[in-house]
Amino acid sequence: GSVLGILALVIPLRGLTQITSTVFWSANRPGAAALTRTLDAIVFVVALYPLTAAFGLRGVAWAGFIAYAFASLNRVVALNKIIPGIAAKLLRVLLPALLALTIMLLVRALTSR
Repeated sequence: GSVLGILALVIPLRGLTQITSTVFWSANRPGAAALTRTLDAIVFVVALYPLTAAFGLRGVAWAGFIAYAFASLNRVVALNKIIPGIAAKLLRVLLPALLALTIMLLVRALTSR
């Protein structure tokens, strides 16, 4: 149950990273795509061991969440260099969805006790 709840947070972030990675390739910026993927992997590996040791399978899920959250922010910053102003537009579009997700998770957490 709790691992799936954490992984539910990962899915939208993974989708965002997949979409933004496509932009790097379409803008003929394979170096930026490679750099962001490398940084993502480093963050995941650094987070994986301590979280797994402390929390087991839930720690693995949290490491994935941390890695994809970092990846999403990393790509938005990199995309803003390619397409100026895109960060503000993405924030305006994604903020209501993230707010709704947060509210749903809070309601679930409060009602499942």
